[in-house]
Amino acid sequence: MSNAPNDPFGNQNPGAGYQQPPAKKSNTWLWVLGILAALLLVGALACCGGGYFFASKFTEFAGMAIVEQLSDNPVIQDNVGDIESASINLQETAQYAQDNPGENRMIVDIVGSKSDAQLAIEQQGEDVASAELIMPDGTTYDVPLEGTGFDTDMGDIDAGDLEMGEDDFSIEVETDAP
Repeated sequence: MSNAPNDPFGNQNPGAGYQQPPAKKSNTWLWVLGILAALLLVGALACCGGGYFFASKFTEFAGMAIVEQLSDNPVIQDNVGDIESASINLQETAQYAQDNPGENRMIVDIVGSKSDAQLAIEQQGEDVASAELIMPDGTTYDVPLEGTGFDTDMGDIDAGDLEMGEDDFSIEVETDAP
């Protein structure tokens, strides 16, 4: 048997023998860490997106609940028209609180049929204590609050209408003990 120098299939180093190929590295940990990172990213995006969605729906719901008390007000009807949507502007509310310490007002963005505007509202409990309409050009209007809110007329209720009843229930315990 001869070792031809130009034999492409021959062993170039006859004394070395054949070596084993290097062991294949396992990528299991890489896959596990990659999947965990992807799940963490998707979870963070879903959580942040869900939080943003619920926060925006809450501000819209609260803004509409507040503005609903003032929707028939003549000042708002003349300048804004019918209110189509309203939401609390948290950024403007925080800026207003910084610029005017001691005043506790909430800024509500209003979209109306005639114009958009902002409403600076001060609340006492569930009722609006004072309101100021701020137009996009900077003009402001005081919003009169007569007839707004959830006032209950207690004059129609007589003391006889509210009877104190007696407890009509009693508990009898029967025992069959010897």
